[in-house]
Amino acid sequence: GIARFTSIAFSPSDSLPYVTYQDAGNSFKATVMKFDGTSWVNVGTAGFSSGYTYNTSLVFNPSGEPFVAYMDCGNSCKATVMKYDGTNWVNVGTAGFSAGSVNYTSLAFSPSGQPYVVYEDYGNASKATVMKFDGINWMTVGNAGFSAGQVQFTSLAFSPSGEPYVVYEDFF
Repeated sequence: GIARFTSIAFSPSDSLPYVTYQDAGNSFKATVMKFDGTSWVNVGTAGFSSGYTYNTSLVFNPSGEPFVAYMDCGNSCKATVMKYDGTNWVNVGTAGFSAGSVNYTSLAFSPSGQPYVVYEDYGNASKATVMKFDGINWMTVGNAGFSAGQVQFTSLAFSPSGEPYVVYEDFF
């Protein structure tokens, strides 16, 4: 089927490319595939998310596990992060953890291995919000909706010294 909202990352353990996308062939749910050197194969079940997804973001944690963040319309279009545990895709914390619906999710790991996600936060006037997972819950980093105005195309990365940086289109 049609693949939209693609994201690519390379496995640190075997250097294979992995992709995630909204999979029209599986009810517009999230699918992750990897290239095994010969063919593209599913990582876990195709269409593993609870509902249709937008803006998937794929990264590997320092231990080499793939994680995916996305707008989860199976959970009121809020932010959800899942990881592949070697057999199944499982939620990282609560599914749909953001205050409101989101767009343009971007996932990154801090140097200490903590997952962070940034997104356009419809629960906060479409401004940027960053959250991190503390091992139990997703917690806001700084102020929710910290940007001056509405944002689009958010992206998150860490500096070599471990500081999170966010870039986005300042819509207004």
